[in-house]
Amino acid sequence: MNKTEYLNRLGRLLRRLPKEERETALRYYEEFFEEAGPEHEAEVIAQLGTPEQVAAGIIGEYAVRQEDSGAKNGLHTLGMVLAALFAAPIALPVALAVLVTAAAMVVVLLAIILAFGCAGASLVLAGVFTFGSALVLLVSSPATGLFFGGIGLIVACIGGALVFATVCLCKKGFSGVAKFAGKVLVRRKNK
Repeated sequence: MNKTEYLNRLGRLLRRLPKEERETALRYYEEFFEEAGPEHEAEVIAQLGTPEQVAAGIIGEYAVRQEDSGAKNGLHTLGMVLAALFAAPIALPVALAVLVTAAAMVVVLLAIILAFGCAGASLVLAGVFTFGSALVLLVSSPATGLFFGGIGLIVACIGGALVFATVCLCKKGFSGVAKFAGKVLVRRKNK
């Protein structure tokens, strides 16, 4: 058996290995033969043993390396699980606090919108009531009736503007919150 036959036989026996691993092993043994020279091929073959023996050693070493890397991956996974278990007592309350804070912010915003809406409606009612009272005063004191009538109309207009602004704010605010929540949910779903 010469160098070419030996390396061809070894290559066929190493078919089960990944291509890169097989090529590295064949390159190593080819260099081994080249360093010895063509006149010492028989000695190198005798020193290495049969291609079957060499292939068994290479495959065994590869299996051990794979097992070691699997053990390292297993230890890494175990470490991650332990870190998650130890972080859970901290992470869960923090997440709950974030959710409660977000809910409180939504409630505060709703309360502010409701307050502006109620204030606007109250101003409209006060303006209408003042204008109605001014109509009664027109009979007894026309100047006072006109004054209170004007005040009533101004207050009613301010209240109407406040109600209109509140309604617009609600529409924009709720659509904005819905869009933001949609983006967050889509982003979370894509992860």
